[in-house]
Amino acid sequence: MSDLTQDELRRELAALREENRALKDELARRHSAFHKGLDCVCFMDATGRILSVNPTFSKTIKLPAAEICGQDFADLCPETERDRVRTVLARVSTLNQAERIEIQLRALTDEGRVHELSATPANSIAGEPEILGIAHDVTSYKRLEEDLQARNRQLEVLQQLGLELTSELDRETLLQTIVSQAGELLEGIFCVLGLRHPDSEELRPVAHIGAVLPPKYIRRGEGLAGQVWERGAPIRVDNYQTWEGRLSGKDEGEFSTALIGVPINWGEEFLGVLEVGRAATRPFIAADVTLLEIFASLAAVALHNAQILQAERAQHQTIEVLTEAALIVSSTLDLEELLDRMLAQVARVVPGDAFNIALITPSGQIRVARARGYAAFGSAAYVTTFSLPLSESFFCQKMVATKEPVLIPDILTEPRWTKLSTQFWLRSYLSAPICVEDEVIGFLNVDGARKDQFSAQDVQRLQIFANHAATALEHARLYQVAREERQALAALTQASLAVNSTLEFEQVLDLILEQVAQVVTGDAYNIMQLEADMSSIVRWKGYERFGAAGFVSTATFSVKETANYQQMLKTGQPLVIHDTLTYPGWIEIPVQSWLRSYVGAPIRIGEKTVGFLNVDSAHPGHFDAEDARRLQSFANQVAATIAHAQLFGELQQRVAELETLQHTMLQLTSSLKLSDVLHELVKSALALTVADDVHIYLYDAEQEQFTFGTALWRDGSCRPAVKTPHPAGLTARVARRGTPIIINDVPQHPWYLAKETWGLEAIAGFPLSWRRKVLGVFSIAFLKPHTFTAAEERLLRLLTDQAAIAVANAQLHQQLQAHAAELEARVAERTAELRAQYARREAIFKSTSDGLVLTNSAGAIIEANPVAQGWLEQTLVPQESERLRETIQQLARRAAPQPEELLELAGLDLQLTAAAIAAGPPGAAVVNIHDVTHLNALNRARAQFITNVSHGLRTPITIIKLYAQMLPAAPPEKLPEYFAILINEADQQAELVKNILQISSLESGRMLVEPEPTALNSLVAEVLEKYRRWAAKKQLELTYWPAESPPSVLVDPLSFKMVVRNLFHNAI
Repeated sequence: MSDLTQDELRRELAALREENRALKDELARRHSAFHKGLDCVCFMDATGRILSVNPTFSKTIKLPAAEICGQDFADLCPETERDRVRTVLARVSTLNQAERIEIQLRALTDEGRVHELSATPANSIAGEPEILGIAHDVTSYKRLEEDLQARNRQLEVLQQLGLELTSELDRETLLQTIVSQAGELLEGIFCVLGLRHPDSEELRPVAHIGAVLPPKYIRRGEGLAGQVWERGAPIRVDNYQTWEGRLSGKDEGEFSTALIGVPINWGEEFLGVLEVGRAATRPFIAADVTLLEIFASLAAVALHNAQILQAERAQHQTIEVLTEAALIVSSTLDLEELLDRMLAQVARVVPGDAFNIALITPSGQIRVARARGYAAFGSAAYVTTFSLPLSESFFCQKMVATKEPVLIPDILTEPRWTKLSTQFWLRSYLSAPICVEDEVIGFLNVDGARKDQFSAQDVQRLQIFANHAATALEHARLYQVAREERQALAALTQASLAVNSTLEFEQVLDLILEQVAQVVTGDAYNIMQLEADMSSIVRWKGYERFGAAGFVSTATFSVKETANYQQMLKTGQPLVIHDTLTYPGWIEIPVQSWLRSYVGAPIRIGEKTVGFLNVDSAHPGHFDAEDARRLQSFANQVAATIAHAQLFGELQQRVAELETLQHTMLQLTSSLKLSDVLHELVKSALALTVADDVHIYLYDAEQEQFTFGTALWRDGSCRPAVKTPHPAGLTARVARRGTPIIINDVPQHPWYLAKETWGLEAIAGFPLSWRRKVLGVFSIAFLKPHTFTAAEERLLRLLTDQAAIAVANAQLHQQLQAHAAELEARVAERTAELRAQYARREAIFKSTSDGLVLTNSAGAIIEANPVAQGWLEQTLVPQESERLRETIQQLARRAAPQPEELLELAGLDLQLTAAAIAAGPPGAAVVNIHDVTHLNALNRARAQFITNVSHGLRTPITIIKLYAQMLPAAPPEKLPEYFAILINEADQQAELVKNILQISSLESGRMLVEPEPTALNSLVAEVLEKYRRWAAKKQLELTYWPAESPPSVLVDPLSFKMVVRNLFHNAI
């Protein structure tokens, strides 16, 4: 320092002072810029941690400086930018060079402000490396730049859109393209294109994008679009909510939206309005209006070109569609297929929402034959069943008269239109008459859900198509008539073959019901059976679809009170009812309200009508005279089959009755107990008939008194209708006359007019006569209308004749039993007398052939005669001896009523009878033991005889049944032979019954045998031939070797033939 002069020191000191002053000025300047500058300034350490910030920085971040210092600068930026900011700051610190970067500083409010950060390396006062960060707000510059770029893009897009719009010729695609590109052009959130409707002063939206749904229509002067139309100039609205011209109740956009609406004009012609909307925070500017106007001009050119092309295409398509539709409907002769094709093609000819083809029936009804599109409106069920008289439709009558189509733009304003609840959706209507040779046969109908949906061009196209369809319909109708004639003939032939394939009556009815649908088409079918004046349904099908199954299954009709049946019964001709609502005399039944048309034909066997074939339809005018003719032809053919089936059924019934009768005879003769005989008789009577009750009253001719025998009702009860028959009633009259009495109509019979009828409808009484003596009366009654047939009368006569024999036998047995009881009582009385006389008693006691046992009050044996003693101690084994003792003891204890008991032992049958000893000690009794072994043997012989008789009766029945089963399958040449065998066996049955009577006469000593010379060879051969088929059926072979010299013997032929038959029957 000594080396420096004082002047040098002064100069150096002055320089230092000057440098210090400059530093202070710079520091002051920087301090002023730091605290008062508009840019955000901060100092950061080398890692990017903020050391200090100026007030502008704190104001921008909206945090105090103290809270900002210490934070990482990158954390003040959006999360997506932090890594990029840290990278830049690290590069500034490392490379010691300044960097620039655009960032967004994170603030408490989202303002989306953009800053340009200038990061410069610096040193602190202490010499530590720092980073000076200066963030300059460039948001306005960025937005201006973005706006300029957007305008450039819009102009480019507009140029491209113009090219696209003019190249797009499909109208629907063009409309959607216009709204899509307009919204994209102005960055709108929604866009609506409304075009002027040619027939009304309305704008109708035809395309839109965005969540806002435009109103269906806008009138001129209403809302933004309506005022644009009214003014013919664009309108810009910054906030629709506060705009005084907004629509009330028909929003063109959200209330908080900004809107632009510009007119679309082609020359002087106004085409529509184009609207674009976006958030109110981004209002449109004048440049947007100009841009949208240019776009609207381009859209107008494109729309005009599309309209021209569409018109040309529409005309060309109309010609093509009409030509193709005419070819399609003319390419078939099947009427049903033609109607389907017509319905499919009419939708191509005229655009509509629903279509139908209605034809005029011969009865003057308009009936829908085909329909399409109504399901979408819930009207399908109504249209498919629609039927209306032509006289009730003003517009259909008008088309019939003028042969011109009818167009109704709005049915709500047409007073002559009949409004229906099912057609709530219908607003416009177009119909064209279908004319054949100047006669309207139907209508092509097109329905629209919108008002003014059809144009004059639609009317012209529909009528042209209807004319083509009329020609095709006539050709198809003529073809169908010829085809139906062939089909009807084939159906009648097939149906006849089918119903003639069986003789079972029930199967015949089933086949008739199945085949009638092939002859005449309808919705439901039934077969009625006529009995007296009442007709009942015996077969039916199709009624379950209409909820009428329960009704038809039980319904009966009085022919006198039913006009259609009475007419067919009187004329013998079929009947067609085109509309049941207009037919006089039609009986209205709620469950048959669906039935609108009917065809029926009588079923006649000879000159008698036995039933009706009926076909029903839910559609008026469904049947015509041709249907009636076919149905009557079928009814005539099935009548013969029914007659054959009835004859076959009667034959089967006869066989069944004979079998039942045989069984009844066996049961009647199997018991001698009167109550059992009577019960079996009434039980068999109910089995053979459909009666409701059967009564038997026993009759004492000498006293002229009745005793109730038995009764049986269909429900199984056995209560008598009356306890004692009335002296002037049917039962008493039958008993007095000795002949049957039959009453078929009880309510009208004079015997029952003033008396209780018990609900009877028919009753018959038959005498139970034996050897010209009336033993009782058999009566059978019906609680439903019934007429006794000759077959029923014959069967009941046979039954009562056999029953009379059984009753006589039972009564004889009863008398025999009573007589035996009387004898036993006398023996007991005599025994008591002998006991009083000791000497005589002892002799008699020991000498009697019956066993006699004396017992005390306890039943113990006091004394037994030798016969009884021999049984008790010698003859019987110990077990049987003990049984005898127990029986004696039991009878003795209850000797007062004189009980008896039959004791069956090994080889010995003993009849025990006990009687109290009146003159003896109290409780003493005598038991008489009688050997009845020989009597039981006689009873067994009687049972064997009955078995043999049953065997003889069953043999002819078996042969009759066999040949009856063979008849349906027998060849015609065998029928005389089979019938001859059946008749012969029936004669044999009669002869057998006669023989039974002869055997009965034999018992009384009056058996008549008529022997005569008989050729045994021929007799045996005759019986053999009858059993040959039965044996073959059981895979047996009968071989007969006749004698070379035919023997002739003196025998009774019938008796001998019975013996041979029994031999064959037992062998097989």
